[in-house]
Amino acid sequence: MKPSQTRSRLTRQLAAILSLLIFAAPLSALASTQVLVGGNVSIQFSGFGYGLGGYGAATNVGNLMSAFPVAGTLSSLYVKVATVPGGVTTRTFTIRKNQVATALTCTIDSAQTTCNDLSNTITFAVGDTVDIFHTDTGTPANSAAGWSVVFTPTVANETVFFSSTANGGSSAYTFFPLGGGLQSVGSESLMSRVMPEAGVMDTLLATTTSIVEGSELLSIWQNAATSTLQCTIMAGSLDHCNDNVHTLTIAQGETISVGQASTSASGKLNFKGSANVRFVPTTAGNFDLLARVGNDSASAPIYGNLTQHDAGGTVVTVEATSSAPIAANTTFTSMTLSRTAAPGSGKFATTTLRVNGADSTLQCVLTGTGSGDGITTKTCTGSVAVVAGDLVNWKLDLTSGGTVGTTKIGLVGTNVVADPEDEATPARLMRLFKGMQIQIIHGRMQIHRQ
Repeated sequence: MKPSQTRSRLTRQLAAILSLLIFAAPLSALASTQVLVGGNVSIQFSGFGYGLGGYGAATNVGNLMSAFPVAGTLSSLYVKVATVPGGVTTRTFTIRKNQVATALTCTIDSAQTTCNDLSNTITFAVGDTVDIFHTDTGTPANSAAGWSVVFTPTVANETVFFSSTANGGSSAYTFFPLGGGLQSVGSESLMSRVMPEAGVMDTLLATTTSIVEGSELLSIWQNAATSTLQCTIMAGSLDHCNDNVHTLTIAQGETISVGQASTSASGKLNFKGSANVRFVPTTAGNFDLLARVGNDSASAPIYGNLTQHDAGGTVVTVEATSSAPIAANTTFTSMTLSRTAAPGSGKFATTTLRVNGADSTLQCVLTGTGSGDGITTKTCTGSVAVVAGDLVNWKLDLTSGGTVGTTKIGLVGTNVVADPEDEATPARLMRLFKGMQIQIIHGRMQIHRQ
């Protein structure tokens, strides 16, 4: 064989090896993560627990605990307060697992407004409870606070919605928001949230700390009607229930809430518990943040946390009270709005995602009268990339003279991290040939098992 032919054969064989290495290797696997965002307008008491993934007021220890419907880990805790503690005081925020403090914690000193813990990771199994626990030293200045943490599910593309309440009402059904905390009222429309993307919701896990008689029915409501995704907690037996059988197919723009009904007159007034579900979005790697921002104002912009829970129409005009640090690099891709009233002829109601106190390019405008853009669900798309530690929140603007209304907001984010074990590195690719010997003998490639 001529030398040129030998070189040509070797070139083809080496190319074949390279192709085998590239194309026979599985594509880099993606491990989806979710950022849970929460906060409260008044952090002033030491020894109080708060809902992790929603915007709820302070309540007694344990009342805002949520339970994991799926397994995973929490990491990268970020916290921000609007007002420095002052003097020689401090504030400490700790993730608790089954009411026991974990190593995932950080402390805000007297002259600081932020803290984080980027070192510790806490594993949670199905059924483990979680809350964020606040303690202080001295008497720090009253302040709003916002926090976020990264949830990495054991099974990729699983996301969670935590919901909790500490004051069940006396109606046949009372409601609290998916992703919210504390308040519960008899009006489903006040508590429902708008879903910004399609997916499947299932695996309901409900808990209570207060049932003493009768039973408590917890159900997911879809488009203002009860669904099959529900379970009942019986007094005298377990303090939780679950539904691992039924599933809900969710379309973009549909509304979701949590309903609670009691067979006990006293239970209706004292229900304290949570309803937690798994949501698998159609687009792998996405996660959703759901909010309801109260009555806007035609005289000044109002602001809201990304998971704002507001059924009372509270107007927040100071931006610092609504922002929270984002716990991981994230790209926000769309928002879906549903408003209670049209802004009016020639008027505009504008919702804008804010990053570090400035408008981002992700913005949605409702305008007109009747059932047009004013009150029907509208989705706006964009691409806003933020990095861990950036402050994020909502701003709502209403044209002077426009009709005041409340806005339900669903935000879609994506945070996909390549699994190092599955990266297509040369070392990983060569593992395909572990235990093999490749030889070129007389211009021919031979592969032998060692």
